[in-house]
Amino acid sequence: MKLLLLRPYYGITISSDMMGDLGTAEHLPQAFPDLPLIFAATIAKNNKSVQLDIIDANAEMLLPKDAIKKMTGKYDVIILKGASPTIKYDIDFARYLKKNNYTSRIVLAGHTAKLLKDWILKHAPEIDDIPEVPVEHYVNDMLGNLSSNQIDEFPTPDYSLFPYDKYKLISGELRGCLYMSRGCAVGCSYCPYASFYGKKFEFRSVDKVICDIKHLLSLGFKTIQFRDQFFTANRKMVLELCHSIIDQGLRFDWYCETRLESLDTELIDLMVEAGLKFIFFGVESAEDDILQSYKRPVYGVEKTKSLIDYLNKKNVLTLAFYIVGFPDDSWDTLQNTYKLALKLGSICSDFSIYMPSLTDGEFKRNYPDVEITPDLFVPFENMMNIKSAKNFSMEQLKDLKTQLTFLYQANVNEPDALQDAFENHYRSNKNYVSAVNSLRSKLEEVSIMDI
Repeated sequence: MKLLLLRPYYGITISSDMMGDLGTAEHLPQAFPDLPLIFAATIAKNNKSVQLDIIDANAEMLLPKDAIKKMTGKYDVIILKGASPTIKYDIDFARYLKKNNYTSRIVLAGHTAKLLKDWILKHAPEIDDIPEVPVEHYVNDMLGNLSSNQIDEFPTPDYSLFPYDKYKLISGELRGCLYMSRGCAVGCSYCPYASFYGKKFEFRSVDKVICDIKHLLSLGFKTIQFRDQFFTANRKMVLELCHSIIDQGLRFDWYCETRLESLDTELIDLMVEAGLKFIFFGVESAEDDILQSYKRPVYGVEKTKSLIDYLNKKNVLTLAFYIVGFPDDSWDTLQNTYKLALKLGSICSDFSIYMPSLTDGEFKRNYPDVEITPDLFVPFENMMNIKSAKNFSMEQLKDLKTQLTFLYQANVNEPDALQDAFENHYRSNKNYVSAVNSLRSKLEEVSIMDI
């Protein structure tokens, strides 16, 4: 079998496995690795019956016509990895490849494609299949492998198959991604992770995670981001991993995302000793009733603040996530959320716009006349083209998201806070919006093959 794994690019960098594999548009030029696609490639490489090609056009900034130049003839199967900010163009690209005889079978993978499966199969018959599972599971099943689809059964993801030299931080250091666990059993109804990866946890053994780490270190990576949705869900495993990193003298900086209530000072101390430098966590809203209506557990503000203070004291960068535009948000609730953010005092805060879960029955109840189509996803932006907030327009929410993030960063107690906020949240955002508008306008007039 001749197989091509293709991650496309249309002029804007996309982190295609973020947000529960929905993908996010990034205003930074750095490319992120797509960890499920790297697992899929590794599984295919290990199968002797497969002739494998890989094109990470997103990392190499290859527009569709340039990506095609890298293809080596016709393929039995092309798996194109889509993302919500580019799904309209992903569908067009997949159709083009099939129509122009580049493949016998075209597969459009990813969470967004799964959500749009009925629409795509009806309106884009050139596309042969839409997996309902993560891409590495699909490849594993397609090749008839006998191992299960648990992440602990997968081999170490082979970054050397990809242009890994492009996966860099602004500082120029290589940054890779790994899993120790996947899925989430917490059950927040707006969360896309559980809707794609399942409402339970699956874990990768510590020994395998250590092998994964050593592979990245051997390639020159200095920073590793664990892509677990709840990194410290299993305290025992985190303790074991940290001790293994320390005992084996593995030196690298690492990031993780977790829930703060699972931390304590003893665990934080060990994580820091093992190289923890950056931690992300969701706070979402100051309104307990809003959070509880979405099955989001609520925990004490004072405990949260004490943990953030301790992390800050240990020189760990802290990033808190907040959501604006819940259906019942008002000016008062948004102001309360901003005041809470200032009180908690994380080094960074990110305000994002609420998006309803398309897999939740509540969506159909609230939007009975709305069909799930590609037009629901705004091209090159991390939002849906649907009004969910009763009291705010989408334009108001977009401005609020930008302004609250800017105001927060300008209030950080650092001598260059205002200048940094301006550079990061005004200048770069302005340039990004300009590039997005230009590209979107161009794509309304020409096909993806003409950009």
